Amino acid sequence: MFGKSLRPWPPSAHKRAPTAASVGVIAALVAAVLVRFSTLALDSLWFDEAQTVRLLRMPLGEMLAAIGREESTPPLYYVLARAWTSLFGDSEAGLRSLSAVAGVLTVPAGAALARELGSRTAAATCAALVCMSPLLVWYSREARSYALYALFVTVCLAAFARVMRAPAAHAAGARWSFALAGALAIATHWFALAPVLLAAVAIVASDARALRALPPPQSGGRALRIVPVLPLAVAVALAPLLLEQRARGHTSFIADTPLGQRLLELAKQLLVGFDAPVEPATTLIAGSSCAALVLAALAPTGRLRAHKVPASAHSPVAADGHRAALAVASVTALSACAPVALALVGSDYLLTRNLAWVAVVLAALAACGAARLGRRIGVVLCVVLFAASASGAAEPLLDPLARRPDWRGIAELARARLPQDGLLYVAADGVAAVRFYAPRLRVTALGSESANADAMVPVVMCAEPARKHDPGDQPRVPDPLSLPCLAALGAARTPLAGDIPVRGRLTGSSAPRPSAARWTVVATFERRTFAAVLLRRAGS
Repeated sequence: MFGKSLRPWPPSAHKRAPTAASVGVIAALVAAVLVRFSTLALDSLWFDEAQTVRLLRMPLGEMLAAIGREESTPPLYYVLARAWTSLFGDSEAGLRSLSAVAGVLTVPAGAALARELGSRTAAATCAALVCMSPLLVWYSREARSYALYALFVTVCLAAFARVMRAPAAHAAGARWSFALAGALAIATHWFALAPVLLAAVAIVASDARALRALPPPQSGGRALRIVPVLPLAVAVALAPLLLEQRARGHTSFIADTPLGQRLLELAKQLLVGFDAPVEPATTLIAGSSCAALVLAALAPTGRLRAHKVPASAHSPVAADGHRAALAVASVTALSACAPVALALVGSDYLLTRNLAWVAVVLAALAACGAARLGRRIGVVLCVVLFAASASGAAEPLLDPLARRPDWRGIAELARARLPQDGLLYVAADGVAAVRFYAPRLRVTALGSESANADAMVPVVMCAEPARKHDPGDQPRVPDPLSLPCLAALGAARTPLAGDIPVRGRLTGSSAPRPSAARWTVVATFERRTFAAVLLRRAGS
């Protein structure tokens, strides 16, 4: 497919330019620190992060019990986050910094994976791609378990690749690393079950073949026995929690979006994130570049032209590297197919965030493919892929609408404009986030206290952040005079005195007004990231 430009798997690249490659990894690590830690407080907390805050503020026993009732992931992240916030506080930066540390550490972990699959040069290239992966950057700035889960799975796969490359007698350390990282990954996120257990099966199968040829030394056999046991033991121990959470049905919302649509979103978001400039073109360019690089990494050396293949390409080291790449790619593909298969039989859990670690594997394989394609084609494709990914990572920095819902801005406006006896109405997913920013503010979801508000509260505010209405659309700020709470409260659509400009027009007497309105609009607010309206009860 790649013709004369495809080079054999570079077995001796570990000995080439170690200084330059090491500097590249260090530079990517420094850049990852800057990109992740400098933007920790850029976005407002959203519903899931506010749920994390609520859990972490509970006593430990209550928190562990609540995880079974209210969450859909294992408890390790929350236990670590509880200890972390006791040291660094539960501000936005304190909450998210644990994920940021995990995101930074994923850069050298991804580099280690690429080195096991290819070369030092591939490791440096992979570090750069992981550093600016928009999906990994996004979840490195979120107080949830996804960044930590991606780190543990990456370490597990790097150890797995090492085991697949090295003879059993010389891979005891890698086997212990695999077992420990796999156990931690399963204790962090249920979706780690697929890659960890599939990799364990592959190791056992590989060892079974080796045992038939030459039994390993006793030390290797001892390490061999522990590989599948520890992750499996953790999975068995956590099985009752998994069944309890599954019975609660907290993930039922996932099936509301068609499966085919989510598969398309998965492919796009792994490459360019949730929002990217000129998104269709950027996605097509990134997808084409990544596909070419991954195929180059997995293409068999035997299909290359003889005059392009040096003798070192047929060495056992080269064969081991290519075999490890095929093993990692197979585990990744099967792990990605598992939730699709479950969805087809009625257990639907497929979301991009549950497969965030796949972005690291794609980066590692793309880096190895670039090394095989050579300086011209490989470098060009890698630069194109990096640029597309970086544009997606930079979009939230440049466009506030590409960030999480702006509940912080709504809370600040409500504190400034609502009297002490006022009430703020927001969507149900915003109540906890607004309370995080304004603990003394009276805030409720529309419909939960409407009757009491009508009778007792003289002033209310309705607010809604910019949201996407359809996949692929840009988030849009709603019209303040079209917010759902106005109709629910029976509010007049125009103020009693004077006209208020909204989006360049005047809302005057020509707008419909209920004859017996209980509330009237006294002010509207249309910000870059949200809209709000202030209402006063008629006669107050």
